[in-house]
Amino acid sequence: MGIRDFQSYMLKSGNLTQIGRGIQGPLLIDGMAACYRLYRELDWKNGGQYKELEHKCIDFVTNLRKSNIEPIFVFDGVDYKGEKKQTLVRRRMTVDKISSYLLTDCISDCSCIPIFARIVMSEVLRQMKVPFIVADGDADSLTASIANYYKCPVLSNDSDFFLYNVEGGYIPFQSFDCTKCCITGNIYNWTDFASIFRNPDIVYLIPALASNDFISESVEHDVMAVINKGSSSSIFATRGRFGRARRTSGSSNRIFDVVDYIRSSSSVEEFFLSCSFKAA
Repeated sequence: MGIRDFQSYMLKSGNLTQIGRGIQGPLLIDGMAACYRLYRELDWKNGGQYKELEHKCIDFVTNLRKSNIEPIFVFDGVDYKGEKKQTLVRRRMTVDKISSYLLTDCISDCSCIPIFARIVMSEVLRQMKVPFIVADGDADSLTASIANYYKCPVLSNDSDFFLYNVEGGYIPFQSFDCTKCCITGNIYNWTDFASIFRNPDIVYLIPALASNDFISESVEHDVMAVINKGSSSSIFATRGRFGRARRTSGSSNRIFDVVDYIRSSSSVEEFFLSCSFKAA
């Protein structure tokens, strides 16, 4: 699921380049993100549209190959270590929203896939001789490593990839369209984002301060409490990069303020020292 609200931030303010026919060769694809993306185009309320999903998968791969793109799919494996408990908590909330939608017909921005959707997609890939890999646990690191090996982009809907230094770039699924003769989308390069910071390594503070799949809300609260040192107002009530003050009462505002605040620090140590100073 990634870093809370970070994808929205990057799509609004990140430096993403429009792509046309520039992508050829290998393309690493987040298998589950593709599954959700293709299935949400169907009327999924009654569930079980496996044949329709099969056709969607075939069309997706066929269109990629017509543009000389060779897809490689990577799927998440079993979370044996239980590292992504926060993802399960958030998905439980999504299930509640979907249940409400099914009972009341209220419009919902949530979507779901049937239980055998990944199996259907895997069978399509096998029949079409498309390489795919099931990771041992979370697939993000493996996906980024394979992409760097081939020096090709990653296509996903996971904001974590904004912080992976993928040499070929990261393409958010929501900007990607392969239904026409010319594939279009936006590609993002980590170096462009890192260049706005005095120390590029400090970008990895973002998930710790903005919350992600591995950090619980209680831990996040404790981190913020340490940073604020009991201050009655958040250190992140600063002026944002778009020239207006934003408070952190909402998480969508927090991500803007977090990035704006840490970008001027030259190291993690300097950042925490500055937090202590402001809280004193």
